[in-house]
Amino acid sequence: MRYFVSFALFGLVVLATSSFSLGAEPATLITDFDKPFNFSYQAFEKTATVADGAAHIAGKTGQGGAGVLKQVDLSKYADHALAIWVKVGPKNRAKAIKVFFAANEEKRMFSFSLKDVKPDGYTQVLPEDGLALSPAVANEPDQAFDPATITLFQVQGDWTQAPVDVYLDKIELVPPTPEMQQQRKAHAERLAEAAERKRQEEQRRREEIERLIAGAPHPNDGPVVTHVGAVKHDTIALTIDAGEIVLRKQVPLDLKAGVEIRPEKNAHNVLCLEKGQIVDVPKGREVVEQVEGQREPLVWGKLVVNDDLVSPGPICLGTPLTTFAVQEPRAYRIQSSDDPAYAQPRQPTVVHVKSKPTGQANGQMAIRYQVYLTIPSPLQEHAKYTIQMIGVNTRQPKVAYTHDPRHVRSEAIHVTQIGYRPSDPFKRAYLSLWMGTGGAVAYETETFEMLDADSGQSVYAGKVSGEFPAERIESIRGNKNHTQTNVYYLDFHDFSKPGEYVVYVPGIGVSYPFRIAESVWQNAFTTSMHGFLSHRSGIELGSPFTKYVRPRPMHPDDGAKVFQLDVTFWNGEADSVHRCLRRLLGPELDATKLQTKDNAWGGYMDAGDWDRRSQHLTATWSHLELLDLFPDFFEKLQLDLPPSEADDKLPDVLNEALWNLDFYRRLQGPDGGVSGGVESTSHPRPGEASWQESLLLGVFAPDPETSLRYAACAARAARLLDKYAPVRSEKYAASARRAWTWAEANDEAVIARESRDRDSRSGKDPEELRAAVRNMRALAAVALYRLTKDADYHGAFAQATDLRREGGDPGRQFESVFAYANLPDTLADATLKAEAIAWFEQAARDSIAFAQGNPFSVTCRVPMLPVIGYVGYYTVPETAIGAILPRAHYLTGKDQYLRGALAAAHFSAGANPMNMTFTIGVGHDYPRQPLHVDSQHAGIAPPKGITVYGMSDPAVQSGAVDWAHIWYLGKSMIPGSRTWPTSEAYADLGNWPAMTEYTVHQTFGPTSFYWGYLAARK
Repeated sequence: MRYFVSFALFGLVVLATSSFSLGAEPATLITDFDKPFNFSYQAFEKTATVADGAAHIAGKTGQGGAGVLKQVDLSKYADHALAIWVKVGPKNRAKAIKVFFAANEEKRMFSFSLKDVKPDGYTQVLPEDGLALSPAVANEPDQAFDPATITLFQVQGDWTQAPVDVYLDKIELVPPTPEMQQQRKAHAERLAEAAERKRQEEQRRREEIERLIAGAPHPNDGPVVTHVGAVKHDTIALTIDAGEIVLRKQVPLDLKAGVEIRPEKNAHNVLCLEKGQIVDVPKGREVVEQVEGQREPLVWGKLVVNDDLVSPGPICLGTPLTTFAVQEPRAYRIQSSDDPAYAQPRQPTVVHVKSKPTGQANGQMAIRYQVYLTIPSPLQEHAKYTIQMIGVNTRQPKVAYTHDPRHVRSEAIHVTQIGYRPSDPFKRAYLSLWMGTGGAVAYETETFEMLDADSGQSVYAGKVSGEFPAERIESIRGNKNHTQTNVYYLDFHDFSKPGEYVVYVPGIGVSYPFRIAESVWQNAFTTSMHGFLSHRSGIELGSPFTKYVRPRPMHPDDGAKVFQLDVTFWNGEADSVHRCLRRLLGPELDATKLQTKDNAWGGYMDAGDWDRRSQHLTATWSHLELLDLFPDFFEKLQLDLPPSEADDKLPDVLNEALWNLDFYRRLQGPDGGVSGGVESTSHPRPGEASWQESLLLGVFAPDPETSLRYAACAARAARLLDKYAPVRSEKYAASARRAWTWAEANDEAVIARESRDRDSRSGKDPEELRAAVRNMRALAAVALYRLTKDADYHGAFAQATDLRREGGDPGRQFESVFAYANLPDTLADATLKAEAIAWFEQAARDSIAFAQGNPFSVTCRVPMLPVIGYVGYYTVPETAIGAILPRAHYLTGKDQYLRGALAAAHFSAGANPMNMTFTIGVGHDYPRQPLHVDSQHAGIAPPKGITVYGMSDPAVQSGAVDWAHIWYLGKSMIPGSRTWPTSEAYADLGNWPAMTEYTVHQTFGPTSFYWGYLAARK
């Protein structure tokens, strides 16, 4: 038996020694892993195992750990170094593994490089810098860690995205060698130098604080106090906006003396169409001017090659806020001639702050600061106060505030900015505040009122009806509270009088105004639908049907060419298009080898880029569904449409659906197969807008998933069109049948071909492709069955549906499940229809239970979805995976599901801690800097109707968010960006896809359906 010092389940025995390869004193064994870890977490949860005397540490990333707990005294070995015996497995990409000991509140971390570790046999690795167990040995500046009081031992990843696959045979304490002692000395010197730099920085900071408090400058372009209001009886909140993002128009290219075009740094080559020729050139090129006396040239902007223009891009203007003194009480004075307590100027007792960016450009950020001044005596109603900004460099040296809480908005009161229909059975406002550095706020308020927004008269009095405490764990994934404060409910479900109102909390303030009217959800819906109009490809936009002015993009009459690909959209996105076209063109870039498809125009541009992919048909299906469910309402509803569509006999929502559907009908081949869409060889070139695209465009080969998705939409459109345009209806019906027939005949061949392609992104697992086809087969079958009443389609649905499939998930087929549940009784199998309705009811109950487990009724039927922006937890009602509650309400008429749907729609409609909606043009405040490339490159304001992805859990690390924390959030957010509550972590950075981008099918479609349902429901 081998003896060792160990912890918890490893069992503490007696110290013994083992041989040591460096020829010094024998090593002291810490553990040889003969028993399992006590715990593991995150990436290593359930994958950190112990077997056959070795620990296997495996994870998809290095963001995890595993360890044991036990009190032990290792002070005898204070000068020893930790050594691990390790080998790597085949999946390992990690460059290091870490081990640390914890002693009380302190920990000692050791990092071990895996650079020279091999898979065949264990290698002894010493820690970087030869660190001693005790920091006191080398006289390191921080000597708080005491090896006599160790309580925990843990193996941890390097916290990167690289997969980990390592085996540990044993961990030892080894005596130091002369080389290790030299490493320790150098390490301690570096730490001492760093500590001295930190001391000097702190000294400069204190000196700067004193300079500012002596009298900060107030520049004309300085930060602006944009709002003052109370958040507690003794706390004033200041909103300070520093910096402004200004969009700039493109300008003509002028190649005067000293001006040149050069590739962007690190630009990779892409296939483009420049001046009519296919070329392989750097993706980004910039226009620069050599200026005499300057080392670096002046950058004018990005080249727009086919239009001979320069795109300067947005710019951030204004003097930044000097933050040294912003949290210093001495930086402010409050005075009042109405309140005796402030007859003489007094400073706050404490100041708390939170800040986050509201935009970025030219290496600068616009930042919003919320400053909370807790003052010595409570505010007196109707008293006028002057707040002197003594130590803060705001544009205004002082700001006035009248404490009139019945008329002044408080950021602590949150309401929907869409409003309510009088008959909506769920109406709720919220009271909450997270004060950043001040943390959670508790309120003792017991009552609230509703006031007429114009007269200020009270129209309703209510009591605080509940509370979600800050310490309660939420249902949203993460095992924590994503709001980090107490949330109080202000319900007025029984109030229905039409009008415009504010919610008033005595002594604190009022909310944003909102309306109770029949038209509120209709107004929101039409705004959301404008998002689709503004993302149409192949059409010019502008007066008289929209204020959003944009030339026609990617139309063959303007010279746009789309080349036929021999890969499907399953194969990938831009990378697949680029790879395919490069192969087809050959090294000589011979354009005669390519076929063009001249009718591949139209459809919707996806998001920040301009691909048109068949997933967009899910939005078209939902728009057709709205008309199907509520024909009387949507026949009368007017949308922003071109005159040729607005003036025809079709309902406007049907016209909008047909715009997208027609694109895929044009992509249908003579044999019936439908292409998955059109994509470029890369994401947009820097500086180019959609109508200036110079990247090569490719149209995908047909695939069964797209063909069946199209067949479903075309069949539904045909059935609805029969009432208004019978001839056109028959064209769609025939097209739908041909798409179905092609998919039935070709699905296995296409799947087999895709699964053999080593470069395919989606085709590695043929069973996953079969499942995707099966899901769309169910949808197309039920749509064609209702159109034709052909029993063969019913049989196809019964075969494809997951309602009765063992291990199946009807949630992945909820559209077809609902379509079947909504069949006329004369067409449906009664038992199968009952099962479909029952599934929706159970999913609805699950969704409501989830909503009740978090303070703002964020709703999702799948409880453990990752909290990332692409899911749309906070910005899309019921998230991007689809709406259950409205459909359950339609099928059953049960009021509980309508209440649940209305509650689910609150957060994204503005009833949230930020008091903003997430759809441009809806409410009082909304995103201003979406990732909308046309706006950024051409200098035009983004259109209304864009719904963004929104927040990810800031504490979770991933490649989609880490870079933003490093380069932007970490430099602008107070407190630290990783510590913010998720519900308040939206940052308006227009270059961050996971936050401010969007897609037609993930955010536009679900949002428009939800609001359309709430507008039309009976």
